[in-house]
Amino acid sequence: MRLFILLLIAGTAAASFAVEIGAGWEFNREGDSEGWTIEENVAQLAAVDGGLTSLVDGERVRLLGPQVDIPAADFGFLVLRMRALRSSSALLRWKSDSSPLGFLSFELIGDGRFHEYVIPLHEAEGWTGRITRLSGLTFFKAIPGTNLVIDYLRIVRLGPRLEMRKFRAKRITPKPGEPVPLEMILRNTGDGAGSGIARLSLPSGIRLLEGESTRALAPIAAGAADTARWTVSAGEPGDFPVTGQILLDGDVHADSAIVLPVVSARWEQREFLLTAWSPPAVWATARERGLGYYGEANFKTLLWVPPGKAAVDSVARYGMRCLINVGSIVPDQSYLRAQDFQVPPKLRPEHFAELDGIIDKFRDHPAVIGYFIVDEPGHLAFENLSQIVARIRRRDPTRLCYINQHPSSAGPAWFGPRSYREVLEHYLDVIQLELLSYDRYTFFEGGDGPDFFKDLATVRRVALDYGVPFANIVQAVGDETNLGLNWRIPKAPEHRWLAYNSLAYGARSLMWFHWNHTWGVTGSVEQDRLFASIRNVNAEINTLAPFLMRLRSTGAYHVGEIPPGGVALPDTVLVRAVEADADMVVGLFEDEAGNDYFMVVNDYEEATTATVMLDRSTAELLTLDVASGTVRQVPVETGSENAEFEVDLRPGAGRLFFFTYPTAVVTARSPAPERYGLGQNYPNPFNPVTTISFETPAPGTVKVTIYDALGQEVEVLVDGHRESGHHAVRWSAPELASGVYLYALEAGGRTLRRKMTLLR
Repeated sequence: MRLFILLLIAGTAAASFAVEIGAGWEFNREGDSEGWTIEENVAQLAAVDGGLTSLVDGERVRLLGPQVDIPAADFGFLVLRMRALRSSSALLRWKSDSSPLGFLSFELIGDGRFHEYVIPLHEAEGWTGRITRLSGLTFFKAIPGTNLVIDYLRIVRLGPRLEMRKFRAKRITPKPGEPVPLEMILRNTGDGAGSGIARLSLPSGIRLLEGESTRALAPIAAGAADTARWTVSAGEPGDFPVTGQILLDGDVHADSAIVLPVVSARWEQREFLLTAWSPPAVWATARERGLGYYGEANFKTLLWVPPGKAAVDSVARYGMRCLINVGSIVPDQSYLRAQDFQVPPKLRPEHFAELDGIIDKFRDHPAVIGYFIVDEPGHLAFENLSQIVARIRRRDPTRLCYINQHPSSAGPAWFGPRSYREVLEHYLDVIQLELLSYDRYTFFEGGDGPDFFKDLATVRRVALDYGVPFANIVQAVGDETNLGLNWRIPKAPEHRWLAYNSLAYGARSLMWFHWNHTWGVTGSVEQDRLFASIRNVNAEINTLAPFLMRLRSTGAYHVGEIPPGGVALPDTVLVRAVEADADMVVGLFEDEAGNDYFMVVNDYEEATTATVMLDRSTAELLTLDVASGTVRQVPVETGSENAEFEVDLRPGAGRLFFFTYPTAVVTARSPAPERYGLGQNYPNPFNPVTTISFETPAPGTVKVTIYDALGQEVEVLVDGHRESGHHAVRWSAPELASGVYLYALEAGGRTLRRKMTLLR
């Protein structure tokens, strides 16, 4: 006969569940152990005072269980109430008619009090068929001479148990009017299918853009998950409490509340961030290869400098910018890193006072773009880091808060029980970072590491989901000082391969590891070669950057051998096929106006000629020549529905292609400019096409005119009303002679002028 009882289960919002018992051992009859017997390290076993009492005679205690006849599909949980004097793990073993051995481990609380454990047997692979015997219950690290006491064991059916695993906003510091995706992740941890209702509660000032505030959930199978999604926006800045709930039978079963911070100002990436880890010492002499040498390698930004005004002024004198290292506000890195499951000390008022002093000193310095906080924190440090980021954001909201995260190989000691994607999402949820940075090094003696693209794909996906840019820290050097890293020294094609694949996947920042000290570029026996290689790659990135900063990654695919984490190029996207004697990467992009761009990247082994087929016919295909900075026409064989062309690629190199410059681009998600501005055309020099960008802080009449070197009008590109925002206009000069030309912006009662060079 099956019994039904009401069982209170800790950790849920419901008062109780109706539980169906398939088999149970209550030990209420004095002296009757109900079929449980001694297997190992138990001196005495008997039912005493309503509990099965074991006198421990060794650290590993093993009890043999009785025969049973339980259909595994109908009963999916063990409910165990017991008392232990030492925290340890335990192991339940069983036999079934379809499996000779099944097992599941669980953790015990060793504080001398009774605790109830609800153990999901249905999640174990061996819980199948008909369970014929509980073949053993093992307790590890028991204390000899003490008693283990079991109040009851029950094999039960709980039915559906809907848990809210996560409720979050997948945007970092949104502004008023910006759409904010909300996500509620639900999982059925029960042993039966079930459904409920997801409800979203919004305060005044938050508007629902997509989704119904209350929606019925489709039935969720046992062990499966579902996600409820909404999109909201705020009308003004503020901190808005938002609540998500799961309803069962009209009652609140689980709920979670978040605060949605909507801001009027924030850091927004304007330029590609190209830097090195670690940067040169600010006071290095010419002989020590300091800032001047670093600048010759085409770097413009230092990843950190100490919080001293003289150091920052020195950076400014070289025409560079920097982040301020604020890690010195705490006495040691345990506060900010929390490695190996060590809970960090809590931050104290004096730490925040020191941080405030640094921020106040530098928030108006034009050479400072942000604050370097810590490298590779463990998950237990996220709360401390969130407090530091929030403090910086309150006092200096438009500058970057920078933290770098581990690669996936760091594992549980740093991530806890989460997967790599889960820890990255948790990292952004808690700390609210506006740039997702990570490192992954791949060139080893004897071969390449397998996970370069796996991590790159994961970081790209998370960054896109949260609407933030990402930075890739890549390998610059080898392990010449025997640090145990087993790295080989990269060659120039390998440096290019690291950079261009990062760009093809949508990276908005590239950082070279390691630059300074004896085990960096400046200490390498191959310093000159490494310097030249990185300098050349950096020059190409700086040429590509103005284009790439306008684009959003829409796809990243592989041709040839597909690496772990990679996705094969389908025939349903813009680049339908690539034929080459090499493994290739194809990155797809679009700009704010919906114009398509794509990048093709070669393997680092040798040069190749690839044939590329597109999904459309086109009369004009353009490419950016990174060596000269000019845009040139690509010969295309075009049919009625597709086009083909050939591209020659150096080892490790990539090339960006596009069909036409947009005639106008208004960056709706960017804040309105504060003043009229006229940007330098790109590329410059050009042949024969270039783009001119300009900014208007208010709506009004705008005129953009081209003049020759004598001041004679050549062409009017814009003459009419424009809204406030960031704009761009294309100019093509296929029949004009080489030389210097002028262009002017007339708007708001003022005129701005710049020069450009047409070079054939």
